[in-house]
Amino acid sequence: MPLLARGRLLGRVDPARSGRTLIACQLSLDTPTAAEPMARALVEAAAWVGCDSVRLDRVEPPHLAPRLAAALAALT
Repeated sequence: MPLLARGRLLGRVDPARSGRTLIACQLSLDTPTAAEPMARALVEAAAWVGCDSVRLDRVEPPHLAPRLAAALAALT
């Protein structure tokens, strides 16, 4: 699934679901500033499908995983 913000492609995610957890199996971010919009999109998608948590499996590039995890934690 693509992540679009302000008409630009900022990242992609391959989501799955396990119980009440939305899993980002493979997630890629095009820029560091895409972490916060991606976190919001994941939380919104989780709520939409009846999940109450989000799990990150693989983030590319890996050095953006902490920023994305922090953004998710701030929203939950």
